[in-house]
Amino acid sequence: MSARKGLGRGLSNLLPDSLMTTIEDSDEEQLIVKVATNRLRPNPNQPRRDFALEELEGLAASIKEQGIIQPLTVVREDNAYTIVSGERRWRASEMAGIKEVPVMVRNLDSQEIMEIALIENIQRVDLNAIEEAQAYAALMDNFNLTHGEIAIRVGKGRAAITNSLRLLNLPQPLMDQIAQGALTAGHGRALLGLEEEKEILEAAKKIIQEQLSVRETEALVKKMKTLKEEEPAESKPKAKDPYIENLENWLVHHYNTKVEISDRNYKGKITLSYHSLDELNNLLDLLGYEE
Repeated sequence: MSARKGLGRGLSNLLPDSLMTTIEDSDEEQLIVKVATNRLRPNPNQPRRDFALEELEGLAASIKEQGIIQPLTVVREDNAYTIVSGERRWRASEMAGIKEVPVMVRNLDSQEIMEIALIENIQRVDLNAIEEAQAYAALMDNFNLTHGEIAIRVGKGRAAITNSLRLLNLPQPLMDQIAQGALTAGHGRALLGLEEEKEILEAAKKIIQEQLSVRETEALVKKMKTLKEEEPAESKPKAKDPYIENLENWLVHHYNTKVEISDRNYKGKITLSYHSLDELNNLLDLLGYEE
């Protein structure tokens, strides 16, 4: 039992001095060493964007008392070190006034760096649902990974990856609310059943105000869709006047292009479409334009 007590004393007390050395310019691959905190910098592709102050303060107090149990993973770039995993520990260490932290220096390519950072955050449940979805999207965009390949790397089912990525189809204000915790990912996926952004935002407002559950949100979305389908005929666009429709068809034939007449009580506008400079010049000739 006494051996287990050593876990609370920090990494520096558990490893021999020969291993816990201050780093200079030696071959440090896979070696656990100490690095000055001011030589570390955050990973610009770190999936996690938000670090709660209260959470960092709690971790800083723990580090000050017990030290860092798990070393940070870093890669060397120029005369500094980019953090692959452990940015939260680094931030808390600086907050606690710690001058050096234990790190493991590794040779990793950009894809490996992103994957390790993502996996660590997911395993620790550090990412909010939007950060997680954005990280998956980055793996797809930057490294052409499929949903299935990402699933294998992070230890999740393919459906979980697909459902996560669907959240990025939501309006930005709603993604912000999910990231901030006002709504859950389940709420967001339910709202994807609505087509128009205005409807989605109105429903989200109602969910927050009435504190609706995901199941209640699904029922709300179903009700909104049903009501929309049952709108009275007079609220839907009226059929075009036969005269206007015939005129529109004549113009299409005469000018050989798409023509749309917007009419209300015989007042409106005529829109002629073109898709290239040649089509525009041909249209101008037919209209009798001369330079």
